[in-house]
Amino acid sequence: MARRWRTSGLLIAVVLAMVVPPVGAYRGAPWFAPGQSYDQNFPDPHVVMHDGVYYAYSTNTGGPLLPTMTSADLETWTAHAAWLPNVWNDDPFYNDGLVRPPAWAASVGGTAEVWAPAVAQVGEDWLAYFAVRETSGSRPRHCISVAAGPHPLGPFEDHTAEPLTCGLGPGGAIDPWLHIDGAGTPWLLWKTEPSLKRVGPVPPIPAAIWSQPLTANGRHLRPDREPTLLLVAEANSWEGGVIENPSLLRIEGDLVLVYSGNAFGSPDYAVGWARCKSPAGPCERAATEPILSSRGDINGPGGAALFTDAAGDTQIAYHAWNAPFASYPDYPSCDSDRDGRCVDGGQRFLHIEPLCRLPSGDLHVGLPEGWVFCDSDPSAWHGPSIAWLKSAGLSKGVSPARFAPDRPLTRAEAVTMLWRWAGSTPPAAPMPFVDVESGAYYTDAVAWAAGIGLVRGTSATTFEPHMVANRSHLAAILHRAAGLPAAVHATHFTDVDANSFYTEAVGWLAATGLTTGLTAEMYAPHEPTTRAQLATLLCRFSRLEIDSADMAAAVARCPGN
Repeated sequence: MARRWRTSGLLIAVVLAMVVPPVGAYRGAPWFAPGQSYDQNFPDPHVVMHDGVYYAYSTNTGGPLLPTMTSADLETWTAHAAWLPNVWNDDPFYNDGLVRPPAWAASVGGTAEVWAPAVAQVGEDWLAYFAVRETSGSRPRHCISVAAGPHPLGPFEDHTAEPLTCGLGPGGAIDPWLHIDGAGTPWLLWKTEPSLKRVGPVPPIPAAIWSQPLTANGRHLRPDREPTLLLVAEANSWEGGVIENPSLLRIEGDLVLVYSGNAFGSPDYAVGWARCKSPAGPCERAATEPILSSRGDINGPGGAALFTDAAGDTQIAYHAWNAPFASYPDYPSCDSDRDGRCVDGGQRFLHIEPLCRLPSGDLHVGLPEGWVFCDSDPSAWHGPSIAWLKSAGLSKGVSPARFAPDRPLTRAEAVTMLWRWAGSTPPAAPMPFVDVESGAYYTDAVAWAAGIGLVRGTSATTFEPHMVANRSHLAAILHRAAGLPAAVHATHFTDVDANSFYTEAVGWLAATGLTTGLTAEMYAPHEPTTRAQLATLLCRFSRLEIDSADMAAAVARCPGN
């Protein structure tokens, strides 16, 4: 679900009474008040995580050239505090992330115009790439520049003597993106504006996305490498001849490029994606339709940026107009609701959603309808059981977006899920195992299971919680949880020894229909149990009538499978 944030209208009114906010991305933009919660205009967002904190940057708005804000949870954002000390000017509210724009930048309304920043760490430095108007030429164009700072908050200073690139034609270059490949080489991606007629030796060119490697410090394009064309805008598609805002990230082996297309001030603005062989291409569109387009109150989404969150999930940050608007309000007046939002005009608000890599390899913004995890197709053999497991509160997945159904199950995970199924009963006996750390998610579960005899450890004093639980161990645990009922008949699996500790358990599992084995004749007792297999076994197990006080707190019955 997309996230939108609201700020107190009273707070904004008080702050505005204190000082007149500076010029923003549009005249009359909400003030990016230092140190305050912020949920207003934030176009072309870029998000990075560093030391557990999220940092977001946008096109200049509400005062700063480089608006910068922080969050601990991707939900609530706080604008950059005022610089103390402020050695750059006499503004007590000065909180600009970019304190020194390039000297060659043109002045627009008394200040520089900074668009679509991309911030990343290269070596020991933090670098902010952005598009800014240059001073040369009768019609100033945008070019790409870079500023350096000691921290994600800056202060960023641009001491460049000239742009990194202005593209090939008179339209210039915008929308930079920094990608660091597997070898540690930084690459710059950018968009060039179209040129509709020949200018000197440059022929007419459509809008396009380019890449070129940077020097190791990220400050200069490598002179020994030419720019590479990655994608050209398509006029006869949803892109409408516009392609921009590249964002490149490796997702589960694929190098994914997302980009925006069509007119940014319209409901047709949307986000598509392509697969690339390398940062130098070639890149090929992976879908004929956008993966993110207008829906509900989200109008004309775009300016997307990919990032990895603290749980290892891929997130997509983007801006979108508040429907039905697709343009900024007229200056200077704007009727506002009690949250300070313009009700007679639009802003580009920040949204963040998980970007799902589906088992098919396709990408989907947010969970598809009916899915509980990105990697668990409801129509797969394990889909209903995993959905039951989550709805019953027995597993939150390996992250909010992923269950990892094919990953081998650990002993700690197996015992914890069974413990939750039994009602998270507090342990009645002290922990007997010295290798189970205090305060871990599985600590109480292991102590409980050991106390009632469900687990015996790998020795009298060790449990080895991170060891993979094979299929024989899981059979034994479930058999004990059921009260050690006798098997109706001997197991028919040819790979189950007649006198093993798990023989009767596997026979009981087969007799009750909890397992059919990997094949009709093979149980594979020494193979790892996958997380999907446990979900299915536990789901089926919950349907049995277990005569055990410790198992009385069973959750809702699982769906048939």
